[in-house]
Amino acid sequence: MTTQTVQVGHPDLVGGAATDLHSHAGGGGGLGYAINVQALTSSPTDGATVYFGMLPKTPQTTANRSKVYIRKAGTIKIAEIYCYSGTAGTGEAWSLYVRKNNTTDYLIATVSLTTAERVFSNASLDIAVAVGDYIEIKGVQPTWGTNPLTTIYGGYIYVE
Repeated sequence: MTTQTVQVGHPDLVGGAATDLHSHAGGGGGLGYAINVQALTSSPTDGATVYFGMLPKTPQTTANRSKVYIRKAGTIKIAEIYCYSGTAGTGEAWSLYVRKNNTTDYLIATVSLTTAERVFSNASLDIAVAVGDYIEIKGVQPTWGTNPLTTIYGGYIYVE
């Protein structure tokens, strides 16, 4: 891990002294960037596959309608998607994926919880992306005993 000391602000101001900045310990030592993803409120249906990206719209049942284009090459390292349902529903296995170029799916997580809040998180991804590639978040919904209702997604993809 590399360390760089830089002057932040003026030394007479609180927090203005020299500060050590550390690069991310997870890989190439460079600074990465985050891409926010979201979907507006919907009520998931049994057995549906849905897609969402960065636009504030409901999840789509057709791929290639919620593309998030990659503008700087790197490696997707982390996906963190928070999901909240007004009615929790039952705890059948529910999976979210990063879908790259509408061809390859990379599992973020499978969650089997009977709670209003579900977090789909993976800090061990290793998905190479080039300028011009695109991703979507793909959700594969189970057949629930009781479906979640008024569900909303938000989160980020971290690229290094």
